[in-house]
Amino acid sequence: MSDPTPPPDDLKGVQALSDGANTFFDRLFGQFRRQPTGRVVGVQRDKERLLIQSNERLKETLRDKERDLERFRAAFDALEEGAILLDGAEQVVYMNTAARDIFGTPEEFTYSRSGQLLISLTLPLDDGGEVVPTTVPQRVEHHGQTLVLRAATVTTSHGKSIGTLVLVKDVSTEQVSQRLRSHFIRSISHELKTPLAKIKGTADLISTKSGDHLAVEQMVESLIANVDVLDRMVVEMLDLAEIGAGTFLVSREAVQVDALLNSIVRGVLSEIQQGELEIVLMVRDTPKLIVEGDEGRLRWAIGHLMRNSVQYTEPKGSVMVVAGLDEEDSNQLTVDVIDSGVGIGDEDLPRIFERFYRGTPVSRDGRRLDPRGLGQGLYIARSVAEAHGGRLTARTTPGEGSIFSLTLPVMSHD
Repeated sequence: MSDPTPPPDDLKGVQALSDGANTFFDRLFGQFRRQPTGRVVGVQRDKERLLIQSNERLKETLRDKERDLERFRAAFDALEEGAILLDGAEQVVYMNTAARDIFGTPEEFTYSRSGQLLISLTLPLDDGGEVVPTTVPQRVEHHGQTLVLRAATVTTSHGKSIGTLVLVKDVSTEQVSQRLRSHFIRSISHELKTPLAKIKGTADLISTKSGDHLAVEQMVESLIANVDVLDRMVVEMLDLAEIGAGTFLVSREAVQVDALLNSIVRGVLSEIQQGELEIVLMVRDTPKLIVEGDEGRLRWAIGHLMRNSVQYTEPKGSVMVVAGLDEEDSNQLTVDVIDSGVGIGDEDLPRIFERFYRGTPVSRDGRRLDPRGLGQGLYIARSVAEAHGGRLTARTTPGEGSIFSLTLPVMSHD
């Protein structure tokens, strides 16, 4: 096989030119394929270090903002008032715990009457401040609660509105307290007027009956009875004041319960006779019925339970007082005051131990009963029981009678 034919001379020139061009371009672009110089590497590393530092500063700033936000939420959640923040589009941005307890979710607030009222408010702007309160609080009823709503525009330092802050206060309790105070004033005025009028009238009669010793003696007994009524009222008011102030204390001495009960029963005999009632006292475990407590306060509390039974029991009925060691716990004693009275209505029973609460007792023939009193006796009696480490409970059957049970710890003999 013969050798290949060599290229003509003109083609040899073109090939030489091509080889020279390749060498030229290799030299021209070769510098771009070389490694960067030390100076370029240093600049790049400086830039990377600056970017990393900037990124770390940004992360720290975000962490600071998150901590500020958590402190903001904790502060608003600690408020007793509800706090709601709306953005410029009137959407709920934040609700604290108190606001959620009242309204529920942000959506429920938005569509509630209160939410619609607040969203409809046109809030004034003030270039000089950041939170601008409205001038007139709004009072609304919300599911049986009385709420006072106060709104304020949140602005920038340039006066641009960025949202609305709403504070919500439940004033239902304040209204109840005001009604209780008004009721107390009316009741105390009425209750004081009755015995005072009797005392004055009896005193006037005594001055004209100086020769009739029997009549004078009866009138003096009437005076003493009405003075006792006033004395009990004063004691009740003082006890109420101490309970309200948190200074209600009891003394500690050995009290023989059977002797105390006998004394109390003798004290209510006149009321038992006037009401044409029968009273029975039954005591068991007598030697063990000793409590460490305040005899005066226990006398008042048990006496009030007996008088309550007398007031709510119609003629020919009965009141029974039964005392003894508790059948389930021998370290406790129980005093039961049982009557055959009109009983307590289902709607009244859960509230009878509330301060100033008076139910609506009705006799068996449908008559409304309205015994004297301020409506705080059972509240104080339960406070006396609890101050002695005991409890006071009630059971009832409307139309058949009630049982009030006072349980107290027995005095230890160790």
